[in-house]
Amino acid sequence: MKIFKILFFCCLLLFLLLSITPHAQSSYAIHTQHLQKEVLFVEHFAYMGENILGAYSDKYRHILAFLLLGILFDLSYFFTVYKKIAFLISYGIFIEFVQVFVPYREGDLFDIIINTSAILFYFFITRVLLKNYFHKWYMEYQRSISG
Repeated sequence: MKIFKILFFCCLLLFLLLSITPHAQSSYAIHTQHLQKEVLFVEHFAYMGENILGAYSDKYRHILAFLLLGILFDLSYFFTVYKKIAFLISYGIFIEFVQVFVPYREGDLFDIIINTSAILFYFFITRVLLKNYFHKWYMEYQRSISG
């Protein structure tokens, strides 16, 4: 369905935007007053749950983001599982690579590991544990939209 493709690409762009947004309390955001309102607006999404989960909030956001991307990618395209996994892992590596070049962010190898784990977890659940139910539903879904 087109709606899943649109949501998938919107999430790809949104997660890239959120990954390069400075923290409102960072020295960069404080010293660049002309961006402060925009940073504060985006910060509500980029740092959601930080007060509750503390140091682990970043990892929880990575897990949720890549589980959502896995679901949307699965519903958008009928590539092989290996191609989907390779694309999503590459996207996660790309985001961390971009953060290396952003002055107020830093790339993190552990984030790549968390992203990859979330992707593999999603495909393990849907293709191994729920294989009988998911495969039947997925084939019917594919037939229904391909005509």
